[in-house]
Amino acid sequence: MNIHTGEVEVIYRASQGAHVGVVTVHPKSEKYVFIHGPENPDETWHYDFHHRRGVIAEGGKV
Repeated sequence: MNIHTGEVEVIYRASQGAHVGVVTVHPKSEKYVFIHGPENPDETWHYDFHHRRGVIAEGGKV
């Protein structure tokens, strides 16, 4: 979200039931790192460090 205009831009959208959170933004470049959960999680999945991965978005590509 642009704090000056209120405009919202989607940088990355997870698919297949995965969730994404905790974005870290490069201070000078348009580079973003997200914590990414698994695709197609089932009822046995639980949140833990070894069940996540990082996703890097830069220049409109992941």
